[in-house]
Amino acid sequence: MDCLNQRLEHQVRRVQPPRNIAPVDAVSPQVKIGGFNQAALRQQYGPNFGKSAMPYRPSTGQFSNPIHPGR
Repeated sequence: MDCLNQRLEHQVRRVQPPRNIAPVDAVSPQVKIGGFNQAALRQQYGPNFGKSAMPYRPSTGQFSNPIHPGR
């Protein structure tokens, strides 16, 4: 039995199975763990960043209809 155990142990060491680690940990990228990204938040909130909890939305009257300019 010792010979068999030694051969099996040798085969296991040769294969080097992947380590058993958690998929999400302290060194995971922020996107994976749902973290905060200030640059993306600034882009989304525009001029309202730091002033309001509502993202910036341009007023609807800012753009005109190119097909019917009078509307």
